[in-house]
Amino acid sequence: MIRTVWLRVGFIIVVVIIGGYVWYVYSPSLGNIPLVRSGDRTQITVTEGGGSWEVRAKMPTKRTEVSSAVLKEKIFAVGGLSGTSRTLATVEVYDPVADRWSRVADIPEPRHHAAVVAVGGKLYVIGGYAGIRFTPQNDVFVFDPATELWSRDISLPDPRGAHGAAVIDGAIYVVGGVIDGGVSADLLRWRPGEVQWQQLAAMPTSREHLAVASIGNELLVAGGRQGSPANNLATLEIFEVELDAWRSGPDVPTARGGVTGVATDTLFIISGGESTTKTFDEVEAYDLTTQAWHSLPPLPTARHGLASGVVDTVLYVIGGGRRPGLSVSGMNESLQLP
Repeated sequence: MIRTVWLRVGFIIVVVIIGGYVWYVYSPSLGNIPLVRSGDRTQITVTEGGGSWEVRAKMPTKRTEVSSAVLKEKIFAVGGLSGTSRTLATVEVYDPVADRWSRVADIPEPRHHAAVVAVGGKLYVIGGYAGIRFTPQNDVFVFDPATELWSRDISLPDPRGAHGAAVIDGAIYVVGGVIDGGVSADLLRWRPGEVQWQQLAAMPTSREHLAVASIGNELLVAGGRQGSPANNLATLEIFEVELDAWRSGPDVPTARGGVTGVATDTLFIISGGESTTKTFDEVEAYDLTTQAWHSLPPLPTARHGLASGVVDTVLYVIGGGRRPGLSVSGMNESLQLP
């Protein structure tokens, strides 16, 4: 009798533990509940290699393949996939000073694997996939924080997803991704107010799930893959706007796709990623002045399909999946940069 009771108690404990884990990883977004998180900052630091990561208030909606941009010193997390493969239109905004999340109006149409940039005081959501079939889109949605309204602007010439984008001198540059014909090497430029996108010199290496950022008048592209995590790349290529030409740089120390990229005045930083068997915690920075890569302290939580932003010399890495393929999180971890 006693043995039977203990077996039942043990079974219940196992069920509770597994259920709690599944809820944590796969719980869906919080729907229309007001999403304002304050005071969630965890006083835990992870210190490796002389640097410290800090755990910040978690993003309310757990997701992967989320995109981001910094606008008015706040980080906008846009779209993505939920743990149930639902394409999200959710836009949540992180205030690093208050360590608080809030929610603004949803994108007009749900998107994942989109490119997001901020220019002229507005947020631009460019292309991306729709639905579980990963159908590329060419829409450009614009959010004006002054009115809290979305509008549409000039569409991409071709639908694409898993591409990258950055801003140089007020113009938006879109590079790579997946189009109907396969993995793209396209480089496109458009300045808000113009009536069409301009095709520039193609990137030497076609790729998607890549890291893209700009420093000065140069567009930096690193990592990514060609159709599968089995085909991850370490290639760094740099586009010089004034020459309309590409040059090669030293390879990223860790080949990976599903990464996130961001830049400071001198550093191009790529974080996370995935292969067929693991997610990456590597954080590696290319110094434009020394033209060399160096390692920063690794992420406390390895992830892919994540987003990032730099505000006041602090790197924030947000969301993404802990395991290859469809997995989600609301992780928000920060690192003070040198």
